[in-house]
Amino acid sequence: MHVIDSEVSKTNSSEVGQTRQQQAHVHRIQEFQGTNYYGYHQNKEPFLKIECYNPIAVTTASQLLSDRKLPGIDGDPFQSHVPFILQVCLCLCLCLQF
Repeated sequence: MHVIDSEVSKTNSSEVGQTRQQQAHVHRIQEFQGTNYYGYHQNKEPFLKIECYNPIAVTTASQLLSDRKLPGIDGDPFQSHVPFILQVCLCLCLCLQF
């Protein structure tokens, strides 16, 4: 799991041009069993929930997972296309009424 944080930190630091000490970008990685909602799947599969400190790091982590650049981790990112404010509302179970 430390591989994800270090790769996201390296990628974000090189994009921004930072040469100082790397900051942590990944807050927590939670492993759980769930059912994939794309297609029919009879059994539960292992998933990783990656929580980042900065919404920009979500895009970086998603791109690294899509490009298969993280060793030992094979999987596709889910819900990384959802805008940050909508993710906050979903996580906090907030309902917006217009």
